[in-house]
Amino acid sequence: MKILEAQSAVLTNYEVYQHIVDIQQSNNAGKKKRRMPEDAFRLSKEVLDYLQTKPYPLHDQKEKQHYSQNSLELLCEKLAESFPDITKGEGLAIFDVRPTNIAVLTTLIEAMDDRFTEEEQHRIVDLVIEILGQDEPQDEEEEGEEDDEDGDAAQSVEVANGA
Repeated sequence: MKILEAQSAVLTNYEVYQHIVDIQQSNNAGKKKRRMPEDAFRLSKEVLDYLQTKPYPLHDQKEKQHYSQNSLELLCEKLAESFPDITKGEGLAIFDVRPTNIAVLTTLIEAMDDRFTEEEQHRIVDLVIEILGQDEPQDEEEEGEEDDEDGDAAQSVEVANGA
């Protein structure tokens, strides 16, 4: 194989996920099932496992179907019309990561505080949640119980002093 044009297109993680799923379905369709080369099979299985593992946004794609070609196009369109300063790479990163708070969004957009007001930052996050949805947050009590089970965490000052 010879690469004719390097980086002619940038794919989102959803597009990679969908391509692998489509290949697997086409190989399993019909009377005669096609068999993938062992290395390609292992690689595609590892990529799918990675993309379907929580906290990755595609972990619940089979149940919720929040990612689609339409949602990609809609998010890109709305970001472009409301926030023309967002680059294509930043838009794709937003689609891949699905930021649901400003702290995560800050890691995706270069010099975000200089380019966008706090209100605009909240609008970007709200737009992402509106189009791609949001994971159900874990209850704080459950997180606290998990920490207590480890036994490695230090007690808080209040608990240690009997308050």
